[in-house]
Amino acid sequence: MPQCPFVHRNGTGRDALVQAYCDAGSAIHAALRKLADAAPNQRDYYPLGEDAWRLAKREHESRVERLGSVLTELQALAEHCADTDT
Repeated sequence: MPQCPFVHRNGTGRDALVQAYCDAGSAIHAALRKLADAAPNQRDYYPLGEDAWRLAKREHESRVERLGSVLTELQALAEHCADTDT
């Protein structure tokens, strides 16, 4: 769980925080769609040897996983703020 903000009268408003986290999450969703388009194609790697494509695929999967992790954190932050009473 990420460090969540304390929503209070003197800080950023709950709705603004939720909107910011949701907007960032939408951008991550868009990035994940673009990243899917950039998945390695085996035809682009076979001249480099049989291990090249497997390595490229693992690297790609790692990128997807890292973005997914950021998205999960943003969702948790948005939910925390949305559930907070001020």
